[in-house]
Amino acid sequence: MFKIGHSYGEPENMTRQLNGEICEVRIWNVIRSQEEIYKNMYDVDPQTTGLKAYWKFNEGKGDIAKDYTENGNDAKAYTKAIWPEDIEVTQKNKE
Repeated sequence: MFKIGHSYGEPENMTRQLNGEICEVRIWNVIRSQEEIYKNMYDVDPQTTGLKAYWKFNEGKGDIAKDYTENGNDAKAYTKAIWPEDIEVTQKNKE
């Protein structure tokens, strides 16, 4: 099981989870250069080679975060999910 926002060192210890917010998570199966990472830091085509999962955590419903790739790796929340609305990274933050 892959967990987002939780420490893997102690699987039974649920006190070591992230106390914060996550906007996106991407899983790759290729090595990416610093330039590639920088270029796609805020925007990425879900069909980019090597992108295996891409979750946008500000666009979910219920307890499922949709995988925006064609790989079908939808994520299920372990506890009640809270989906913030109207959160956007502005161009100013991208520079």
